[in-house]
Amino acid sequence: MKPAPGSTRPAVILACLLATWFIWGSTYYAIRLALPSVPPFVQTGTRFVTAGGLLLLWNRVVRRQPWPSGVEWRNAWLVGTLMLARARGTTSRP
Repeated sequence: MKPAPGSTRPAVILACLLATWFIWGSTYYAIRLALPSVPPFVQTGTRFVTAGGLLLLWNRVVRRQPWPSGVEWRNAWLVGTLMLARARGTTSRP
């Protein structure tokens, strides 16, 4: 059943939007602070691994889902590798 039009809670939507802005913005601020002492690729890799680990724990603990299977890990690795290779390919062109 679909919710009635106008039944979404604006406060919840605003809270989600503010959380996104704060969390996303704070990562860039942290990168700016760490830039003099930590290489950029290490920072970015740490950011992605931390985000992935938190999502994995959320899925396991809060949603009570099983750990990913070997096939799911393989597919995620393949997609991640292709995304990284494609992103590197587009940034190196003039």
